Amino acid sequence: MGIEQDLKTQLARELCAIVDGWSQIEAAALLYTHQSELSRLRRGDLRRFSVKRLLRLTSALWYDVEVHLKPMPRPFGSPSPKSTATVVRYDRYGRSLTER
Repeated sequence: MGIEQDLKTQLARELCAIVDGWSQIEAAALLYTHQSELSRLRRGDLRRFSVKRLLRLTSALWYDVEVHLKPMPRPFGSPSPKSTATVVRYDRYGRSLTER
């Protein structure tokens, strides 16, 4: 799985966790999208979702999105870097919900 697909999967998972417990109609209205699109998102069908779109949907729910860059170790003889994507969601007090 590529880094973009990995990021899309993690963003979609967190977005679904945010709207968990809401009906698809309520969540779709808050996200300014159609119910069928939310159904695709909840089923993990991300073909119609770009990273940009997932970020817009997340910010529609009043979540900030931060990107952190950090250098990777360079093992000797490694042909190309293997980047990873990690998404961490915080509660309103700044506590990580992912690490619990």
